[in-house]
Amino acid sequence: MSVTFAANVVSDRLRALTRALDADTVAGQLRLYNATDDLLVTLSFPKPSLSGVSGNVLTLNNPAPANVLVSGIATYGRLVDGAGALVATVSVGATGDTAAFIINAATTQLYAGAEITVTAATLTEV
Repeated sequence: MSVTFAANVVSDRLRALTRALDADTVAGQLRLYNATDDLLVTLSFPKPSLSGVSGNVLTLNNPAPANVLVSGIATYGRLVDGAGALVATVSVGATGDTAAFIINAATTQLYAGAEITVTAATLTEV
């Protein structure tokens, strides 16, 4: 049997993510890693991280641009609070993929020193 949540429950579940991101005095982050767990880049969200919730879509305030630390192929990301505690693990993909975090390019290859800018930060509850 599948579970279908009421709209207010879906909204609260999405808002819970931002409450967790904002739980520390320091802003939460999105950290991108390669398959061997090397940290490629850290993107810091403004505080509060919540921009809004509409239906089953959470919109976050865009994190500040950041420079890539180490070259590599981004395969996953971690949303962490300001103390570094894990909030969620997200998939990373290129344009056309169905990953949670999409890099607007044909590949997820990142190069040391390149700047990463987030232009849209949304999560959809399915």
